[in-house]
Amino acid sequence: MDVSNREQAKQMVKITLEKYGKIDVLINNAGIVQDAFLSKMTENSGIRLSTSILKESLIAARLWLKS
Repeated sequence: MDVSNREQAKQMVKITLEKYGKIDVLINNAGIVQDAFLSKMTENSGIRLSTSILKESLIAARLWLKS
């Protein structure tokens, strides 16, 4: 599942609600794979990584609040 994709994230929330009835706790633990140590990561790679984490967390939190 790609939680940076809003439609896939919506589907994840829908399936969770169907199975459990509610969402009590939201833990954002999604990210992208970066095969580089921080000391070897380019600035653009670091920006891509941090932007991805922020976007995925925002999508999940907003969908959770609407559930």
